[in-house]
This record gives sequence, structure tokens and C-alpha cells, in this order.
Amino acid sequence: MTDAPEDKIRKVAQKIYGAGDISLTAKAKHELKKCVDLGYGELPICIAKVPGSLSDDGSKIGRPTGFTLKVRDVQVNSGAGFIVVLTGAIFRMPGLPRDPMASHMELEENGEITGLE
Repeated sequence: MTDAPEDKIRKVAQKIYGAGDISLTAKAKHELKKCVDLGYGELPICIAKVPGSLSDDGSKIGRPTGFTLKVRDVQVNSGAGFIVVLTGAIFRMPGLPRDPMASHMELEENGEITGLE
């Protein structure tokens, strides 16, 4: 927990995700500096990434290796106690499977809801 946030991101990316390195956009660097300046630098990180891949690229299924994990933004969730690292084109909504049950639901003309299980 005492590592700098950028070092924490790099360690997770390299040791767990298989990345060769990380790159941060100017916005991500700015937000990360703000996190540290506001005293949140020692919080653990949570990396939000595309589903189905341990990279920021949904076409690289599974655990690719040697890629550069591109960090596009960083946000503090102080209530939860995390620095959230945003990568790739993601929609921030936790826990949805590839095919959410909501995609099978319909509202009939008579007001009846179908597709509930």
C-alpha cells in the first residue's frame, strides 16, 4: 500500500494482467496527481477494464502478454476506499455478464413484462 499509485497500477498490469508496461493519458496523469495531493495516494487500486480480457482491448481475449495497458482516466471512490483506474472503452457498471438478463425482458402492449426468470 505504500507504493506510489502509478507503481501499483504497473505491478497489477505486469504481474497479474500480463502487460509489458502501462501508459497514462495526460488526463489520467493529472487525476492521479490530484489523488496523491488530496491524500488518497495510499488507497488500493481497482482497475476497470473491458470484459473478457485482462487488457484494455476487447479483441485480445483472455490474458494476452506484452501489451501496453492504456490508462485513460483515474477516479477516487473515497467511500469505498479505492482509486479506480479506467482503461479501454468501458461502461462503469459492475457485475454484468456478457448477456445480461435485462436484454431478454420485454414490455408487452398490455403492460405485462415477459422474459423474467
